[in-house]
Amino acid sequence: MSTIKLSVKSFRNRAGSTSWRVSGMLHGERIRKNFKDRLDVYVANESGSSVIKFKASDQTAQGSITIPAPRGMCFDGATLWVASNSQGALVAVNPASVSVIGSIPVGNAPVDCCYDGNGYIWVANQGANSVSKVSIASMSVVGTYPVGTSPVAICTDGQFIWTADSASNTATQLDMDGNKIGQYAIGASPAGICFDGINIWVTTKAGKALYRR
Repeated sequence: MSTIKLSVKSFRNRAGSTSWRVSGMLHGERIRKNFKDRLDVYVANESGSSVIKFKASDQTAQGSITIPAPRGMCFDGATLWVASNSQGALVAVNPASVSVIGSIPVGNAPVDCCYDGNGYIWVANQGANSVSKVSIASMSVVGTYPVGTSPVAICTDGQFIWTADSASNTATQLDMDGNKIGQYAIGASPAGICFDGINIWVTTKAGKALYRR
């Protein structure tokens, strides 16, 4: 499993405002990149069928957009991606203008998504027991792959894709081509999954536990 070692430091840019510099090693590659201090927060309001943009500093709304039953979201550095559960689609949103760029049909009842760092968004389709691999460049699904029953969360460690499968009580590991590497027994009703730079962590809803792999 790849290791991520990054440092984040703030500095004053030429305009006198705060920016952030991320530097270090990411999956064997040395990186150094500066980011503007935007401090915006995006909230998926499933019951209200909207995504709302807030300014973090004072919690004022900066805009909103209608998306049917939005669930999980991810960001690829330029575009915000939203899993629209009721319309079975992955929706691309311009974060600056809070406007829809496009909508891509995926599997039944998508609930979560993640960016793999290589130009693809991966979507967990809870109702189809699958994940969809979406090309950012072509705005299309390039593959759909079976996982456990009722995948409700998805993440990547930079080398593999992982899902938390709530009905089969498993975590599924895929390679970047969608091949199943393994499926691992977890406690009752896995509900969330993330990567900390070294390990994969899975929370379980019914089991009220946290698992590390």
